Amino acid sequence: MLVACKAYEAEQAVAQLAPRLTAQADVILLQNGLGSQDAVAAQIPHARCLFASSTEGAFLESDWRVRFAGHGFNWLGDASNPAAPALVQDLHDSGIPHEWTPDILTRLWRKLAINCAVNPLTVLHDCRNGGLLEHPCEVATLCAELSDLLGRCGQPAAAHNLHAEVLRVIQVTAANYSSMYQDVLHGRRTEVSYLRVTHAQPQRVMAVRPRTCSSCRRV
Repeated sequence: MLVACKAYEAEQAVAQLAPRLTAQADVILLQNGLGSQDAVAAQIPHARCLFASSTEGAFLESDWRVRFAGHGFNWLGDASNPAAPALVQDLHDSGIPHEWTPDILTRLWRKLAINCAVNPLTVLHDCRNGGLLEHPCEVATLCAELSDLLGRCGQPAAAHNLHAEVLRVIQVTAANYSSMYQDVLHGRRTEVSYLRVTHAQPQRVMAVRPRTCSSCRRV
């Protein structure tokens, strides 16, 4: 089962289907940020939860019409079981770019940082992802602050060359509108609470109040 709803909707959505899932079920969680994955896994201890991280770009252009806006990659993993499930072969056969990783949590932290560096700024500057190329100083400052926070959270691998990776993502998804931009545009709830590093490791960042990160929190 593929769970592709918003992070704040995932737990309730899966809870409704939990009685129908067997012990052989694989549940792929494709939510932004951190926090929702563990909440969902607690709802279905009898099934296997696979965490996923994707850098593909797309946005809803109109009802029933999705615009593909940037090639990316997909990582999957199970934080409690490094063995790849059979469905990985299905992904290979379908041609979907992917990799099974035993260290999916690092990937989730990395995606969290990328989202934190891109999404709020697109809202503040009212632009597509590519518009952030006109604000290089803000992007660089935010990446530096995020790298420091990741280090304090014990995630140095997720912080490695973060600025370069954020610039790459901005370039390859330049035509895309971030999910947060679309949510704000349409008056929907955002996932900002799941994109805060403090949501996952509050005890390690309580004393840190980065200036740019604090500005983005007001989005």
